[in-house]
Amino acid sequence: MTEPDDLIQVFAGSLGYGEKSSLGSYVRAVLPLSGNGTAEARWSLTQVEEMYYLLLTRKISSGYVGAWINAEKVLSPLQLVNMDGKGTYLLAGLDGLLTDDHVVQAKGLDLSRGFAEYYLSGREDAYLVVGADSTVGDFSLVALIPDESVLADMPYIKRVLLWIVFMALLTLPAGLIWLNRFILNPLNRIVEFMKGIGAEGLPQTRLANDVATSEFQLIVSTFNRMLDRIEKLKIDVYEEKLSKQKAELKHLQLQVKPHFFLNALNIIHSLAQLGDCAKIQEMIQYLTNYFRYVFRTNTDLVTLGEELEYVRNYIGIEQLRFPERLDCRIEVESGLLDVPIPPLTIQSFVENSTKYAVSLDRPLLVEIGVRRQDDRPHVAEITIKDNGEGFAAEILDKLRRGEDLSRRGWGIGISNVRRRLELLYGPRAQISFFNQDGAVVVISLDTKGMESGPDAARL
Repeated sequence: MTEPDDLIQVFAGSLGYGEKSSLGSYVRAVLPLSGNGTAEARWSLTQVEEMYYLLLTRKISSGYVGAWINAEKVLSPLQLVNMDGKGTYLLAGLDGLLTDDHVVQAKGLDLSRGFAEYYLSGREDAYLVVGADSTVGDFSLVALIPDESVLADMPYIKRVLLWIVFMALLTLPAGLIWLNRFILNPLNRIVEFMKGIGAEGLPQTRLANDVATSEFQLIVSTFNRMLDRIEKLKIDVYEEKLSKQKAELKHLQLQVKPHFFLNALNIIHSLAQLGDCAKIQEMIQYLTNYFRYVFRTNTDLVTLGEELEYVRNYIGIEQLRFPERLDCRIEVESGLLDVPIPPLTIQSFVENSTKYAVSLDRPLLVEIGVRRQDDRPHVAEITIKDNGEGFAAEILDKLRRGEDLSRRGWGIGISNVRRRLELLYGPRAQISFFNQDGAVVVISLDTKGMESGPDAARL
């Protein structure tokens, strides 16, 4: 309305004059015409004479705009739902207004409980009351469903369910047989095969590809190809590791041999300065034995007996250098002379003793003992001990931490022996360093599973 008494009506369809006039009179009566009030913009259920409408009004400037719709048109789509002519749908306002109040009164229905949940009501014939509040207006949609209509289709549903159960029971055994043969059995075979791989490693055999379904045939064939590739890759990696270890061992052995040889040449040079030809001849004999040992031991491992014989030869060389200043004692428990060790292992530690422990104050005594551990007979324990001043505190700490002292120009032989034992024995070889009235080195070798002799396989 633009003025207090002006009313403009626009209709989407045909509407009789009487209904138009009634609606116009109602709008003029209910809206505040002074222009000062406001109307809430929500749909509300309204009765105009004998008709029910949903009305929406909104205040704008000095007038109002609004819309209304016949409640019967709102409910007309719901009338298509079959209720055997006994149930109905209606709209209920907040003030208790009902679009089909005579049905509620005739059946004695009590709708005062609201529509938050469904319930049964009625004097003679029970009705299921189901409703929902509108989110856009102050009204509710209510369905009144006869109780007998709710269960009207139960016999039919019961027959359908019984038929479904019967067919399921009839087809269940065949389904289980099919499931077990084409899915469960092939799947269980794959699972068991994979468990075997986890427990025992890669098997020599492969899964039999005799399953019926193409999907499992693809899985089995792919799985077998994967095992073949893993096995080939494992062999390639293993061979590459062997080749790398062998190359490193050769490098380490070449590092030890010239290291000792240069020391021997220094001894000959010292004897030549003294003019002692007899000792030079004896020294050359010892060097001959040395080269015979070196050329004969171009291998990864030698026996403990061979190594000790070479140590005696080395001690003979050093005794020529330090006459009456050096002595060596060797004790070996019975049955340990065939223990395999890398060549020049013991000699490297004996050489360190003669290099750093010989002094003019007292003669140097080097003791070598080989015995079995009491609690582990398969572990050979080699002890090299001297009566010198022992390891310096800083050097001893670095040796115990496993630092490579060869980078600092000291301990080339020790680092060399440690690395070769690591390559050949792995964690089954350990070296301990400590001081006890001199320097003490203990080499523990777990010989379990190791073949004795220099020609045995090592890696």
